[in-house]
Amino acid sequence: MKTSVETTQGLGKRITITIDKTVIEKAIQNELDTIAKKIRIDGFRKGKAPKFLIKQRYSTSIHQNILNDLMQYYFIDVITQKKINPVSAPKYMPKEYLYGEDYTFSAEFEVYPEIKVQGLEGMEIKQPITEVTEDDISAMLDLLRKQRTTWEETSEPITIDNRVTLDFIGFIDNQPFEGNKASNVILTTGKGYTDSEIMILTLQERIIGHKAGEKFTINIQFPEEYTTENLRGKDAVFKIVLKKVERQKLPDLTPDFIKHLGIKNGSLEELRSEVRKNMQCELNIAVYKYIKKQVIDELIKANNIEVPASLLENTINILKNQTKESFSENKKRTLTLPRELFEEEARRRVQINLLINNIIHTHNITITEDHVQKLIQETAFSHEDSSKTIALYKKNTTLMKNVQHAALEQQVIEIVISKAKLTTILRSFQDMMNPFVSV
Repeated sequence: MKTSVETTQGLGKRITITIDKTVIEKAIQNELDTIAKKIRIDGFRKGKAPKFLIKQRYSTSIHQNILNDLMQYYFIDVITQKKINPVSAPKYMPKEYLYGEDYTFSAEFEVYPEIKVQGLEGMEIKQPITEVTEDDISAMLDLLRKQRTTWEETSEPITIDNRVTLDFIGFIDNQPFEGNKASNVILTTGKGYTDSEIMILTLQERIIGHKAGEKFTINIQFPEEYTTENLRGKDAVFKIVLKKVERQKLPDLTPDFIKHLGIKNGSLEELRSEVRKNMQCELNIAVYKYIKKQVIDELIKANNIEVPASLLENTINILKNQTKESFSENKKRTLTLPRELFEEEARRRVQINLLINNIIHTHNITITEDHVQKLIQETAFSHEDSSKTIALYKKNTTLMKNVQHAALEQQVIEIVISKAKLTTILRSFQDMMNPFVSV
């Protein structure tokens, strides 16, 4: 067998292999012998047909199968001997086979880039010093109360966190326009709305201080970038009728209410203890993510890795499909998502995976059962029924693979941190839970 390996472009490789004719002829003959034992041909008993007849009838059809098998076998043999690590499945480029001659074929594929991770020693990482305070627990209890709030009508002036029911009708140059009126609109003052909801945003501001039963007008100028094109930049007058004003009525932290939160004995002290445990678990996760982001950013900055095109395209397709899933079925049919929207994020993800996998192999990191179980326990702790969550993870192979990957990743982060230069910073619980907190 003759072989040659050459680089085509970037991470592309081409292997050319010549298979000796005797190997091919022997494989063909063995296959014909196998067929001869099994086949029945009219006029002959099973397995007794003449070999020339078997060859005449079946040799053409088995040639390509034999060649396909031999190409795969020798390709794997060559990359194993030469320790070549392909990323993608090979694209075979067979030539015409002439019986009685050696057979030459080529296979093109991509390989993983050679990586020697840089920047591990002395990497500068900010280590948050943070804790769950009693005030944090009280704020969380207030949030739990707000989630179970009830509403009661009031004749008092509107303030923040009131729920208001109103009618409106609008005019531009004393003329109605499409979508200019609505009845029984319900909004909550102080609640965030998008910039495109200029009507709601303005209403929130202008109705503060008014009472139920009042009628008044407000002026609104639609922004130039407003979603409805024919309203952009226009001045409008809206007549408002306030029909109902309601204020929040938060439940007290009574034993009955506490029992509804899952504390069977209704103890406030035990509730605060359970809330602290949950908040501490969330805080630990937030701190890990904060550090992990720094590690990943620094690794990518220090290592300029060539990304295999096949991995990049595969990741782009995954991101596109994930994005499509967030739209309705009707929208999916007409949705066009250019690959450019996803290329940067896909490239980053591939680089991250290559770097993490390299550190895993370089440092001989392995999965330990204790580490996996610890992660499952931490994940389950944040769910209402932790035992069901644990059972689900143990049954679901996909979930288990995700946990195993996370366990390896955590060990990678720990190794990087052990070599890094850490600077401690003070952070509050609220700061750490803010997804937009800057590193």
